[in-house]
Amino acid sequence: MFRLIAGRTAPLLGALTVTVGLIALVSGGCTSETQNLVGTSLISSQVDTVLRPLAIRNIDDYSPIAVVDEAEPFDQAQVLYFGRQGSESSSILLNYDFSTLQAEGWLPDIVNAENITAVKLVMIRLEHYSKLPSGGRGDFHNPALKSYAAYQLDQTYDAQDYPGPLPPSNPLRLNENTEPRSTGGVTLIIATNRFLEWYAAEDSIGVIVTEGVHPDSDDGFVGYASRDLTRFSELAPEWEGTTVPPKLQIEFADTTNLLIAPYADISSFDQVDSAPTDLSAGFMLRTHLRDYPWLLYDFSQLPANVFINRAVLAVANDTTRAYGPGFEAIVVSELDSTFVPAAGDTLTTTWIGNNVYEINGQLSLKPWETTRLNLIVTSAVQRMVNEVYTGRRGFLLTAGEAEFASVAGAGFDPGLLMQRFWFYGDDAPADSLRPYLQITYTRTNVLTGEGR
Repeated sequence: MFRLIAGRTAPLLGALTVTVGLIALVSGGCTSETQNLVGTSLISSQVDTVLRPLAIRNIDDYSPIAVVDEAEPFDQAQVLYFGRQGSESSSILLNYDFSTLQAEGWLPDIVNAENITAVKLVMIRLEHYSKLPSGGRGDFHNPALKSYAAYQLDQTYDAQDYPGPLPPSNPLRLNENTEPRSTGGVTLIIATNRFLEWYAAEDSIGVIVTEGVHPDSDDGFVGYASRDLTRFSELAPEWEGTTVPPKLQIEFADTTNLLIAPYADISSFDQVDSAPTDLSAGFMLRTHLRDYPWLLYDFSQLPANVFINRAVLAVANDTTRAYGPGFEAIVVSELDSTFVPAAGDTLTTTWIGNNVYEINGQLSLKPWETTRLNLIVTSAVQRMVNEVYTGRRGFLLTAGEAEFASVAGAGFDPGLLMQRFWFYGDDAPADSLRPYLQITYTRTNVLTGEGR
């Protein structure tokens, strides 16, 4: 039996049916009788919804978290990054050893100016960067143009200094060709006499390849194969079976080419935007140089004794500051506030896989095209509101690390491609762009018909 309560809404479906039926009966009556309006004032003609929306915008704490992959240290990255992307820039640093060439049989009767036909520095671009988005984002163009300038370092570089400022170098450019190059394989012609100086010294040298100044050079990072590349599927088929890191290729008139691979290579990332520490400036999710944001929400606006029906973490991506050549997966997880590292400290990908509680993820997100993410976090908010945990937990946004089941086998290895999402913060020009939790809840007394 349903109760009809005069002067108040009865929001259950059955009660709604009875209410509407009574209204129809009282107002309509029988077709052969005059309508009787007695008692209609006791019946509410409006029905409140059981589900109540609440947008929570108060964030108690925020932290950018730097993450490293202990299985792939920075100086063993599979990709070397080159170019300029907005205010950011990176050059390629290479160390070569010439001390053993003569002992290996490359004697002066072979290695001389008369027998050498060309000296080349050859770099192989990853397929993802064979086409470059306009300005690092948006529509891809083909070909992607980049200008290159190579210089000899004053001394070999030290991996511990990077990411960091560019090392000092000889201002005399090594490469003779400076026009923008567009192919997957970039070949820089090196003066033969410079190579012969290195050969005669029987020592190690450092080389830097930086972006040249040319009006036709496109903005944006591009990636090249390093000496540690194992994902050979990222290269075009034409490079199968070749030496993939930036190599010196010495060509002779009467013998096989000599290929000299670097014994060390690294990306300088001499200019890189830091993740904002103040939420008003927005927050960043970046791959390769991993930076992941953590948000801790304040639930004090949420009434007591309610059922959480749905909760969505909504964030808006500023596509004018985002970049990257491929699709990305983003995962939202729970992370206890006691585990958030202090500024300057890091977490590892393995630690994250073992200690965060994965909620869910989204696939196939383009940094330069995705404007909004709506991540369903219902189960997490239910646990937080019901105080299932002893501490306070916030939301950690990461790329699709291999440790996460929701994106297993999808997207790219976050350590491989350099991509960035830049989400609006508290100072966004509109409320809809600011990060918030959209919660739909039900009051328990409304469901039961009892007071609180």
